[in-house]
Parts: sequence; structure tokens; C-alpha cells
Amino acid sequence: MKKNKISEINIEKVFYPNAGKIIKDKKGTLISTIVDEELDEFECRFNYDESVEIITKGSTHITLGIHQLKHMIKLIKMTEEMYKRDSKKDKE
Repeated sequence: MKKNKISEINIEKVFYPNAGKIIKDKKGTLISTIVDEELDEFECRFNYDESVEIITKGSTHITLGIHQLKHMIKLIKMTEEMYKRDSKKDKE
């Protein structure tokens, strides 16, 4: 008897394929997008101060689970390293 394979679809990646990718805006600020537990998209700004500013414009609330919080910490660490690298390049 053949077993049916059930593939798991990451719905977050289907609707928000750029979520979690870090880009630099025109002012040089590193930004990314996160998706909360309710599949709402939020812009995040990383200002080189070991924190994140979550833009909640147009929303009444944001619901983050452990997965999103751990991912946010990872993004903060990654952007801090990117800022440090850029800072070193500027001094050279």
C-alpha cells in the first residue's frame, strides 16, 4: 500500500515571499517585514541600537508568538552585524 505524502505549505511565504528579508531604505536604515500570528504584515526598522521599531500603522494590535519573537531577535543580531560591517567600511 502506498503512503500519501502530505506536504506542508508555509502559508506565510506564499502570501509574503519577502518576509524576513533585510533591505536598506533610501536613508540607509535596514528594514524587514514580519508576519504575525494572524498573518498580518508589519514593517520593522532596525536603527543600530539593538532594538526594532515595528510599524503598526493602520492596525489596532499585533500578535507575536515565540517563533516570531525568536526571529525578531535573529533579525536584530543580523542587522547589528550589517551596521558594524558598514561602519568599518566607512572608516577605511
